[in-house]
Amino acid sequence: MFKKSKEEDSIHIRAIRYGVKYPNGFMYADIKHYYSKRLSEWAIVDEFLNEAWNNKKGVTNRITPFVLLEKMENGNIEQSKYTVSYEAYFAYLQYRNAKAARYWSIVAIVIAALSMLGSIVFSILEITSCAKTNIGREVKSFSELKNYSTHRNYWRQ
Repeated sequence: MFKKSKEEDSIHIRAIRYGVKYPNGFMYADIKHYYSKRLSEWAIVDEFLNEAWNNKKGVTNRITPFVLLEKMENGNIEQSKYTVSYEAYFAYLQYRNAKAARYWSIVAIVIAALSMLGSIVFSILEITSCAKTNIGREVKSFSELKNYSTHRNYWRQ
């Protein structure tokens, strides 16, 4: 029904989506290779990873979507292992749930509109069609139906 476009998401969502794909963590070199074709985005993701590195060293305490899992002894950031932080993961889950809720609300609105349209069409068809009695005689108006019912009760007495 709707075309999924991953490019409509923000860079933050795409970065977290990459991290969620690897629940056991991902290497700095792997994510750098993944963003090699998106250099403008890599600058932001690299800043997130460097902040996570500095948080682990105790230099800063900034909020970042990534957490440093393993810091190599030689201090080489290229061989470090990262994962998604709890806050970022739960924010990503809320984002996915909100997208799903939006999709299903649109589906519900379409179904409600179609049912209203169907109700209107069938009501118009019922009003404009002839009413049939139990003996198969077509009655074209309410007054004729009233005359028919009083006439029928008269002969039953």
